[in-house]
Amino acid sequence: ESDKVSASPVFRSVNRTNTVAPPVVRLYLDGRGDHDESALYFDSSATIHYESQYDVYKLRQTAYPYLAIMNDTVECSISGVPALPNNIKVWLRVITDTTGTFTISASGLTDLPGGTCAVLYDNYTGVSTDLRSSVYTCTLYDTTAISRFLLTINASLLNASTSLTNPACLNRSGGLLTAIGLNNGPWNYVWQDSSGSVLRYTQNRAGADSLTSLTSGTYTVQINTAGQCDYFEQTLTIQPVSIPVAAFTIQPDTVLLGSGTNATFLNTSTNAVGYAWNFGDGTGTSVSGTPLYVYQNAGIFTVSLVTSSATSCLDSCSHTVTVIDPTGVANHPPAAAAISLLTGPADVYTLVFELDSPSKVRVSLNDMCGKDLTTKSMSDVKNGQLQLDLSSFPAGVYLLGTTVENKANKEFKLVKK
Repeated sequence: ESDKVSASPVFRSVNRTNTVAPPVVRLYLDGRGDHDESALYFDSSATIHYESQYDVYKLRQTAYPYLAIMNDTVECSISGVPALPNNIKVWLRVITDTTGTFTISASGLTDLPGGTCAVLYDNYTGVSTDLRSSVYTCTLYDTTAISRFLLTINASLLNASTSLTNPACLNRSGGLLTAIGLNNGPWNYVWQDSSGSVLRYTQNRAGADSLTSLTSGTYTVQINTAGQCDYFEQTLTIQPVSIPVAAFTIQPDTVLLGSGTNATFLNTSTNAVGYAWNFGDGTGTSVSGTPLYVYQNAGIFTVSLVTSSATSCLDSCSHTVTVIDPTGVANHPPAAAAISLLTGPADVYTLVFELDSPSKVRVSLNDMCGKDLTTKSMSDVKNGQLQLDLSSFPAGVYLLGTTVENKANKEFKLVKK
């Protein structure tokens, strides 16, 4: 008996194995201080005829008024009917042992798809009542023995259109959902999130309705034509933006030309599905995740990596690799060992130049991702000093590179605490 009256019943009958609570409409009869009820539930396998695996007999109480759902000629307290959308008609037999005034009402209609109508027709008075918004009051006679009331539950499918715009890389909260009915309208719209919470409710709208500023998630829109027994429902999913982070290291970062030693690029990027490498020598490129590359010329080359995510967002990073030609002095910068670094007070460094002849010198400071922070070019440098103050820089490791006459010289790692 507790299964019949619980708030979320699991209907049990012979050969009935489904344990998922279906949508339920409860019908109530009240009057003279008495109360009785029966229930309809919706199941795609049920019919409007009596079936022992879907319907439960009504136990008649001859001394009290009672309300039964008629399946063929069988009085039922619980009746399974076809799932919506359908035009469902069931007769109700309402019996009393004493003539009096009674009310018939319903609950659970709000759990049905939006736009579902539930109309009770009194075959004796010819009065129809919308049980969604009203309670029907009438006189019941102790001489009535037939099924007097016809309950119609109706919900037809509404044709509608929806559109979805996922957020973009530069607008991560730019997700947009739009829906509109395809008949003459106007329409009522209900938007819900994945937990069933109502996010937006719009009534009597003559045009499309939208849910805006979305980042990700699953949403459901329900539409029905205002005042009509129809509905549309669709679930839509907004995909979140995936932002890649490009990162890599070079092992080794200095190689000898012609030695057969490859420069290996260890890719540590995250959220990336695509890679575009440029090895900085004007010819070398790759789309491999972790490529190898053999340089054909000496020099300092800036290697760049552009990554792309599953949502086509981009990020980039770059580092330098030094390729040294060991075959002759002409390919080396003059006075390769004549540049030294002195450590002074906290975060202050001094480059000391002791070159054999006046030369063109370039000094660059990069972060560990290869970003150029500052560059200084000087002409006719032979003997002298250049001071670098890192006190205003964030804590981290920095690369200080030098070139003499456009040839790689020395690279220093500076630590800013």
